[in-house]
Amino acid sequence: MSRVSNALAGHFIMKALCALHDTGILEYLGERNNGATVEAISLDLAIDKNILESLLDFLVVNVPEFFEKKDGLYTIKSQFYESSVQNSIYFALAYEDVLNNLPALLSKTKKYGIEVARNGKYLSKSSTLHNHHAWPAITDFIKEYNFETVIDLGCGAGDFLKHVAKTLPAVRLIGVEQSTEAAGITKDDKDQSIKFINGDAGTPEVWAKDLSINSIEKTLFVSVTVWHEFLWSGETELQKVFSKYHNQYKGATLLLVEKNGYSLNSLKVLPDSLKDVTSVYQLIHPITNQGLPQSPAVWRSLIESSAVSLQAVLPAHPDISMYVCKL
Repeated sequence: MSRVSNALAGHFIMKALCALHDTGILEYLGERNNGATVEAISLDLAIDKNILESLLDFLVVNVPEFFEKKDGLYTIKSQFYESSVQNSIYFALAYEDVLNNLPALLSKTKKYGIEVARNGKYLSKSSTLHNHHAWPAITDFIKEYNFETVIDLGCGAGDFLKHVAKTLPAVRLIGVEQSTEAAGITKDDKDQSIKFINGDAGTPEVWAKDLSINSIEKTLFVSVTVWHEFLWSGETELQKVFSKYHNQYKGATLLLVEKNGYSLNSLKVLPDSLKDVTSVYQLIHPITNQGLPQSPAVWRSLIESSAVSLQAVLPAHPDISMYVCKL
């Protein structure tokens, strides 16, 4: 059977999962270890019983490793909550509007960023589930060099900073996010020992007044899978952003954490499991006005031709690299 034939069922599986998530059904079932009937779910959540039963039966047949039906009770198995599975769902939800409008974007009757946009809340959740693999390596770096202040550029809901707060409670933590509301930062998040700043990582001069840095040498700026987005406007724009940080915070350290990018020929020979995830990740970037992820060799060249100084390239995960830069 061809990959296109297999993808048909996969497409409907993801659509079903997204619908069940958005209507609260996945959460409802997750709270009931003993399962629930379609009658109970439809009554409690005001859901169409016939459609609900069709969707759940479809998932029981096609993803039995996650969904089960026994004596009329539907249950979700523990494997469903593995980070890779949840990441796939949140990623699909984050870009659902984009993919639904793909014909309009392709024909230029709609424009991304105006009539079409990704969902910041779900993107933040997806990024957290993917990027958390790199958190231990970043935290070890912070600890090794005894940084006093850590500023997360494009922090999303601040999940990485919350991780650092638990591991290194003495470190002063600041998150910069272009839209704290879109990222899903709640009042409870803001009550934590983390300062959140509404700001664009590409314009540090705008929000510099909101920072108070005691020791520039003990300050670390961290950017986790964000910096490649500046490449959408070309390498010149990326170099301008490097120069802004160099001019504004000379002497501080910038840690760029990026998923390794692949060329077309390199993608074609990757193992299917890695090829599927990586090709989807690289596909969505040009559609949503983002620069493509780059290989370590390209990042090294880009940084070495910028105003900052590349100190080291370190592995954070098999497919994630860390670039240590002196501003």
